[in-house]
Amino acid sequence: MTATLAPPETDTTLDYPDTLLIGDQSDAYHLDDGDVPEAFYTTNAPGNHIGKAGTYTRKTSWFLFRAILPQLDEDVDLSLTGLAKDLGISYSKLLGYIRAHFRIRQLPLVTEVQGHHWILDLNKLRIIDRELKRLNNNPEHLEAIDAALADFLTPTTPNQTVPTEVTLE
Repeated sequence: MTATLAPPETDTTLDYPDTLLIGDQSDAYHLDDGDVPEAFYTTNAPGNHIGKAGTYTRKTSWFLFRAILPQLDEDVDLSLTGLAKDLGISYSKLLGYIRAHFRIRQLPLVTEVQGHHWILDLNKLRIIDRELKRLNNNPEHLEAIDAALADFLTPTTPNQTVPTEVTLE
């Protein structure tokens, strides 16, 4: 059973692409066999408009948190307190998201995979950070972990299910 949603009203203040509005878009994609990648996640499947909207949300979130990463010479506590208020989330939740984004900067291969598939949301980024923290930031292992995790996060079949939070732990 597929959920049917009425198209949302256009919000011009967010510059939300019209192509992502959920509604009757049955004729929106006419792809040749050569246009469909060999391996892709269900969220990125051609014609999956709800998946496309979710991808847009993860991508927007990624760039938001990248843009607000505090500089190391700032009073981080003061910066995060203000940002938490601006975003309407708790300080501890924001701190977790910020730490996760700092951590992912140490994983260039995972970052590259994210830039292709946009499957890592804030919760998954926090899980990756938490699991790597257990390794006590050992730089010798970080390169191998980055490669293994990037490989794990790369789809290998068409319409593959996105790894869950449980599989990342």
